[in-house]
Amino acid sequence: MKATAAARPDVYRPLVTELLGLRLDDDLGTERLDRALRRRFAVTGTTGATYRRLLTDAGGDELRALGRELTVGETYFLRHVEQFRAFVDEVVPDRVRAHAGVAGVPRLRLLSAACSTGEEAYSLAIAMRENHPDVAADITACDLNTDSLAKARAARYTPWSLRAVPAQTRERWFRGQGPDVVLVPEITSAVTFRWANLADGGGSDRDDPADVWRPSCYDVVFCRNVIMYFTPDVMVRVLARIARALAPGGYLFLGSAETLRGISSEFELRESHGAFYYQRPVHRRPGGPAPLTVPGRDRDRARAAGGPGAAGWYDSIRTAADRVTRLTVLPAARQAVEAPQGAGPASPAIPRGLESPSLDIVFDLLREERFGDALTALDRMPADGAPDGVADEVVLLRAVVLMHLGRFAAAEPTCHRLLGAGIHTAGAELVLALCREAAGDLPAAVAHCRAALAADPAFALPHVHLARLRRAVDPTDTRAAAEHHAAAARLLASEAERRIVLFGGGFDREALTAISRTQAGDLP
Repeated sequence: MKATAAARPDVYRPLVTELLGLRLDDDLGTERLDRALRRRFAVTGTTGATYRRLLTDAGGDELRALGRELTVGETYFLRHVEQFRAFVDEVVPDRVRAHAGVAGVPRLRLLSAACSTGEEAYSLAIAMRENHPDVAADITACDLNTDSLAKARAARYTPWSLRAVPAQTRERWFRGQGPDVVLVPEITSAVTFRWANLADGGGSDRDDPADVWRPSCYDVVFCRNVIMYFTPDVMVRVLARIARALAPGGYLFLGSAETLRGISSEFELRESHGAFYYQRPVHRRPGGPAPLTVPGRDRDRARAAGGPGAAGWYDSIRTAADRVTRLTVLPAARQAVEAPQGAGPASPAIPRGLESPSLDIVFDLLREERFGDALTALDRMPADGAPDGVADEVVLLRAVVLMHLGRFAAAEPTCHRLLGAGIHTAGAELVLALCREAAGDLPAAVAHCRAALAADPAFALPHVHLARLRRAVDPTDTRAAAEHHAAAARLLASEAERRIVLFGGGFDREALTAISRTQAGDLP
């Protein structure tokens, strides 16, 4: 879309970036800003200097309105469940111990920053109720988008938002209401929603003047999939603000595509349950980034076993911050993904850059967890008529994307068709393993992982998943898990990059290798 003279994004971009901290300097950012300005000009009846004055008005009403136009909150309950497992098993017990000696029932203070429509904040409340019912938690959730906050307070969701929620949890905490579901009051009453602009640190609104960012206020902050949308200087300010707001020893969870490397040295990196997260040290170390700590292991041994030092670990988490504005799932693509599985084929408007998709574009989308856009791109690449190798890979990629979207009933038959044709056998078996694991059928998941290795003994990723599955099936059999980690560490050096993108759980080669070496311990 070409901007008119009245809505020139290049004129307004510096001011909008200053006020909201958003990166809007690529084609998608320019297009989003152009559309948002046109709409706001039409609503307010202003342009030029008059509109700029509205944006800087002390009341902030127009800034909030523009923020609604520019921000997109794509989320769901228990997103990246491995982080919630680390939160429940490692972080909460540690923070409860930190509160030992305080009179009364332990009370933790949690923040969901950039909470969107509330799924993350309510997931925290559910996790606390199910796993630590005797621990009280004050949960604050904030966002820039007032429409999203209104939806969060209503606590009404489509079944698609619950795609990662186990059936028992759905039955306990959700109630049907027409085609939607609503949360029970026990969960909604646990969360307080607030307006806040992370870029300027503001946390007050006219109804509640309290500051969101009080020093040493929180035990845990979830700020996932948001800092990557900011300019580098705003990233630094936001992370410094979060560090001050965390109590000494408090924890920070970022999105899987985000890293603190080059942004903040205020935190120590942690890893457990297949998730990376951060902790504000109780006692600050002088100078430089803090080293990695693996819970339950000696730090020096972990670093030696892991290969790379602290900087290598920071490098390995994900270095996608320079591609941030391409992470937005555009509404048309999201609508296509959210259509009922029984619906006929959708014909969504194609997001910019996907008019003539290629396999390389699909892999880029998968790296960025843009699963909705990846499925749209694959829909534009019909297997019929394509060269055999490309057609086969399109089918496998479709199965992988469907699996990531929680559409297991569609992913599994696709894999069985591949197996019946003897095509991409190892990849299809691993997709089936992950689908079976999601369904709670761990023995079948183990069997499919082993079948993947039988089809391709040099495939490293089944070993990574088998190590995790073996621990889940029998937590006492630590040697079996360690042996799979050792095998993964040996094979990852020559693992195909595309396989890592498909089956690496968001981690790159260095991170997977370091984790595997550390967990293998002294095994050769």
